[in-house]
Amino acid sequence: MTIMYLINNAEKLEAGEEIPRLGLEVFRFMEFIYPDDVLGAELVEKLPPPRVMKTHLPLKFYKMQLDAYPATKVVQITRNPKDTLVSFYHFYRMNKGLGHFKGTFSDFFAMFERKELVFGDLFEHTAEWYNYLKDRDNSLILVYEDMKRDLKVNIVKICKFLGRDLPEHVIDLIVTKTTFDNMSKDKALNQSYHEHFDKTKSTFLRKGQVGDWVEYFNDEESKIFDQKSKEFFEPLGLNYEYQ
Repeated sequence: MTIMYLINNAEKLEAGEEIPRLGLEVFRFMEFIYPDDVLGAELVEKLPPPRVMKTHLPLKFYKMQLDAYPATKVVQITRNPKDTLVSFYHFYRMNKGLGHFKGTFSDFFAMFERKELVFGDLFEHTAEWYNYLKDRDNSLILVYEDMKRDLKVNIVKICKFLGRDLPEHVIDLIVTKTTFDNMSKDKALNQSYHEHFDKTKSTFLRKGQVGDWVEYFNDEESKIFDQKSKEFFEPLGLNYEYQ
């Protein structure tokens, strides 16, 4: 979302204007309740076009509308499921709204197996969105590991998708601004302003590494994820890097 904001507001970036707190002031989750009991979808509806929104909800909540409005642009960002679950584990630990989870990673893995995590099953969620978007016009699928390997190439993809023809030096500015290290240090981007995030448990932008899962998954848990990847992702041609 930060990259999309900077692309759409490249003139402000080039002019050196301060970036707003994107998580609170710009981009809204459709499904979240914001101050004064206002649903995010209601706030998005009031925005001037082009409206940018974000969601963690499964495809079933949007498919009818996306079918009806094929010009709607959709970006899916996906990451290898093992690192994703580790990231989610730490998010549960630091998030007051999710109860500051106090169990071990294996306890959290058991919650995943019982399908008790918010937003539904990780594999079903990813596969359903990917399968719907991969052949849909006005859709872009980005892979986290690809972005880690070559951020600039992927930013150029997003520019093209959004119809923004930016000069090279501006693209380089966006690349520099959105490296994981720089975003981690930027108070407008690292979500450190959220009162319900306990930074003593974890930071919102924690490591950003590929392969951190090896410090958490035991052999049995890893095999379970390998089997689920084979079941849900291989038929779609969706493959990830894990190291």
